[in-house]
Amino acid sequence: MSSDFNAIYAAEQIRRRSSLLRRMVKAGYLANLTRRFDGPTIDLGCGAGQLLERLPPGSVGLEFNIALLEHLKRLHLDVLQYDAIADGFSLSPLFDTGRGPYRHLVCAHVIEHFDDPALAVRNLLLSGARLGLESMVFVVPGKKGFSTDATHRVFVTEDYIRLQNLAECGPFHLGSVEYFPGNTRWLGDWFAYHECILTWRR
Repeated sequence: MSSDFNAIYAAEQIRRRSSLLRRMVKAGYLANLTRRFDGPTIDLGCGAGQLLERLPPGSVGLEFNIALLEHLKRLHLDVLQYDAIADGFSLSPLFDTGRGPYRHLVCAHVIEHFDDPALAVRNLLLSGARLGLESMVFVVPGKKGFSTDATHRVFVTEDYIRLQNLAECGPFHLGSVEYFPGNTRWLGDWFAYHECILTWRR
């Protein structure tokens, strides 16, 4: 990924963050998500930091985009540059002495951008087990939202997860599948900002 693309993508994410209307709408989504985390949380692919800054003390963000990292550091957030693909989704920087402990991981609107999200989820669950995490939460778009972004690669659903034999992985089991806004799957067929929240628990 070129540095030019990194900068352009980061600028768009930061622009969206600064929009008053978007902040108001986004607040509901963030409140729905953050209520799941009662301790230090790993935010994988933390973007412009809207979720990370609302997570409990001791949380950390992992982000690939250098331009976004600079933005996040200006906000005094704890972030690390992280190339998940090169690292095989092993979360290796978090095994460094002095980091953590962490209780949860959240990965929101990230895995659908990978060519093999099943591999990403499997390796992250196994890495989360090694870190002693209690829960791991993956947020993915509904059908309409998936179709509106050309950078999306694989449409991830509960059926996809079960067909990939990921409902049980290591000590984790798929404890809940929820939808927001409106806890029903079909809304995602026509509403682009509908999301599916998949939660694995020990």
